[in-house]
Parts: sequence; C-alpha cells; structure tokens
Amino acid sequence: MGGQDLFPFARLVQEDQGEAGCLYLPLGDHQFLEIAPDSLTDRERYLIDLLAPKEERQPTNPWGDYLQGKGAQPQPLTTFQALQVHIWSESDSEGRTAWLDMMSNLLPNLQAVYSPNPSDYIFLLDQAPFFDVREILRDTLAAMEFDFGLRLTIFLGQMWPQKVESSWPQLFQGEQALFANWRSAHNQSRLLSFSQLYLWGGQAYPHLQKGLDQLLAHQQLEDVVLALWEAGAVLTKAAQSLYIHRNTLQYRLDKWQDWTGLQLKDLTDLAVCYQVILGQYF
Repeated sequence: MGGQDLFPFARLVQEDQGEAGCLYLPLGDHQFLEIAPDSLTDRERYLIDLLAPKEERQPTNPWGDYLQGKGAQPQPLTTFQALQVHIWSESDSEGRTAWLDMMSNLLPNLQAVYSPNPSDYIFLLDQAPFFDVREILRDTLAAMEFDFGLRLTIFLGQMWPQKVESSWPQLFQGEQALFANWRSAHNQSRLLSFSQLYLWGGQAYPHLQKGLDQLLAHQQLEDVVLALWEAGAVLTKAAQSLYIHRNTLQYRLDKWQDWTGLQLKDLTDLAVCYQVILGQYF
C-alpha cells in the first residue's frame, strides 16, 4: 500500500516545495508526498509528526526567505540573477564541499548560496557589470561532474535589473517552478539557459512574460526585435529597415545585453523577445 493510498488527498511532488502549512514526507528517489494539514485528523497529524523521519534541514538563509516572500531583501543589488543546480546523484559530503568551493571560485559575482533541500542549490549573482557565466559553466560542467562524482543539471536564470526589483521574488519563483516542471519531464545532465526553458514552457508563468515585457518596453526595443526577426538576425538588413546605421544598432544590442544578458543576435534569445512581443498583439 503506497502513501497516496493511505492519504488519497495527497500529491506526489519532486521536491519539498515549501508550501506554507503543508507537510512533506520523503519517499526516496527525490520524491515527496505533499499533504495539506486540513485533510488530516488530529490523530493522523500527531502520528506523522511522531513517526516521520526528520529531514536534515539546511539553515535558513535571508535570501531564501526573501525570494519566497517571507522577508526583506538582505542587501541591494543592481542586477539579480539566480543560478539553480539540481544534483541527481548521491555524493559524499567532501565531494559536495569541494564542488561548492569550486563554484565559489568560478563565480566572482556570487552574492549568496543556499540549499532549500538536499538535492538543490541556489547561487545568487549580482550581474552589474555583466559577467558571462554561461560560457564558464558550459566549459566546466563535464569536468565538475567527473572530478566530484556528481550528475548535475544547471539552470541559469534571467538577469533581472532594478527596473523590476519589486517583482524579483515572483520572478524567481516562476523560474524555480519552470525548472522543477522541466525536471519532472527530463532527467538529463546539462546546462539550461533561461531562453531555452522559456521557449519550452515559460508562457505558463505570467510573471516571467510580464517581467520581460517591462524590460522591452523600458528600452523601447520592440521595433528592433521585430526588425531583427524579419531580417533573420542579420544586423545590416535590420539596420536598413530601421533607417539607422549598423553601428547604432550594434550599440543598442550591446547595451541590451549588458542590461539583461540577452543577445539578440542569438536566435534563441531573439525568439524569446519576439514571442513576448507577439503576446501583446494576440
């Protein structure tokens, strides 16, 4: 008899999602049974608390509390970016400690790191000025897995500037849910960019689309995106259709990349911005 047979109103999830008031019973293989307390009798609630194995919880982190909407922002940042890492394989504590040390050395703009559960780590970056984390992680992922005996999936979230600072917790939660959704369908070791996951399923998370829409509108970049899309990301053709010099267009694209991390000459990044703009018309 399984956990859902005993608790028919429970839900099987891939991780302890920290839903306020819910109970999470570990089932092994990175699965949890999520139980709403109001579906339990007082006796059942007491027995679960008494008999359930006590998880080794990570210490609470001010950034973790803030991003879950439970506290104030610990320190000011100019541009916020979250790097999420899911560890699929078991490893010894020494291996994880060495890996964490290496990650700290790889990320000179690292502001904080915390672990919401034994399988996940969140690295918070200040991307002002812009530092190309994607290139470094792409070059080192295979080596990290081999050296430390880990199997990792890394999701590099969107760079969110101060323009949308009031929405940082909601934007992070959207990215976190999107990453968890992807992992429920895929069990792969790879590096994922925000643009890849957004095109895969980001439209289901309105906060993410709204955040991108605000950035595009703030920079008045809609016409540039449409021109680049029609020109197949060829700068000379796009500049001609906009009646501006190619160097002027290049300057605007460089400024946009420094601000958001999105490179509009890259077709994946361009497709994300184009899709957001289409959402305004359809």
